[in-house]
Amino acid sequence: MTLRPGDPAPDFTLQDTHGTPVHLADLHGEPVLIVFYPFAFSGICTGELCELRDNIEDFETAGVRLLAVSTDSVFTLKAWQQQEGFSFDLLSDFWPHGGRSPGPTASSTSRTVTRCAARSSSTPTASSAGAW
Repeated sequence: MTLRPGDPAPDFTLQDTHGTPVHLADLHGEPVLIVFYPFAFSGICTGELCELRDNIEDFETAGVRLLAVSTDSVFTLKAWQQQEGFSFDLLSDFWPHGGRSPGPTASSTSRTVTRCAARSSSTPTASSAGAW
């Protein structure tokens, strides 16, 4: 599935590292950045998510909720979250592998895709939070 700016973000329900379901529809109206990455514990993905971790205050200040989605199991994500100290939600799209992941990176506000990219480095601000 290819998403373009302006497309509705498809609803999904995925488990977090505690096995708790997270429903995108429950976040309706809340600025949300959804980051899709392939593998926990890999060098590139660890570096990218550590960059998000190290700048989490920027997201919090802008009121943006960060969701990171991979095809790893809940158990793998929990171990990785504890090892790296991630305070944001890691969601498991384990089975079918990648069944909910629309592409490498998507971000949404009010369930409308406002930006899609294969790789992106952006820091949200209070004034740009609506663009997420």
